[in-house]
Amino acid sequence: MEILAHYRPYESESTQLISSARALHASARSNALELLKKTKKASLRYKKIIYQQTRKKAYWEGRQAGLEAAQAESLKLHKRFEEILEDTKKDCINLACKVAKEIIQKELDTQTSWISKQVASLMDAMPHSKTLSILVTRSHAEKIKRELEQKLPMLKISVEESDEVMPGNALVRTAAGSIELNWESHFRLLQEKLQNQ
Repeated sequence: MEILAHYRPYESESTQLISSARALHASARSNALELLKKTKKASLRYKKIIYQQTRKKAYWEGRQAGLEAAQAESLKLHKRFEEILEDTKKDCINLACKVAKEIIQKELDTQTSWISKQVASLMDAMPHSKTLSILVTRSHAEKIKRELEQKLPMLKISVEESDEVMPGNALVRTAAGSIELNWESHFRLLQEKLQNQ
């Protein structure tokens, strides 16, 4: 007991130190828990702000990327539409020209006035020619001769039949030279002009 008695005077001091340490530990723990709560709240607030900012930024970046992609697709579709429109225009012109060619050919099979008008305008351009020789298809020879004699009574007109000349076409021979009247050539020029517009 002597040993215990020897340490007893310090017992109250140790008890105080232990009490102080416990109080300090409790205070530190309380402060740490309070700091942890505050940090957690700040962290959640910061997380919410970052989430909203990131979401907003992602929305605008995604929106911009979507707009750019939509614009690129729109331009691509517009270009394709113009190509299709141009192809359709060419197809329509070709179809209309085929139909017109068939109609003109049928008209020229029965009507000879086109050849008569063309020959009359040629003779107006060459007033010095007094004789005229024309090669036409067999079925049009008589009718063209009558029409030209009425339109050009001052000329000596010779109308010859030829199986090589297609209906609606003619070969005109004058002292100045030969001229082929070919409605298909005129038609082809018109068709090319329409297609190049």
